[in-house]
Amino acid sequence: MTPFHPDYGLGDEHRLAALRCAETIGLRRAAAVFNVHLSSLYRWRKSYDPELLRFAARHEQLRPDA
Repeated sequence: MTPFHPDYGLGDEHRLAALRCAETIGLRRAAAVFNVHLSSLYRWRKSYDPELLRFAARHEQLRPDA
């Protein structure tokens, strides 16, 4: 399950590519390269779970039993 609606915005593959790029060239430059807002990259980075290899819903991260 992804918190991002598939009919709106960018797909998970595009988000992951932007985050990987940000690791090498920095968030500001990656935001410019991928034509997204810097705050979007921060939000995506916060919601991405590398262990699950997917974007986790915010409410799933806040559950005490998770």
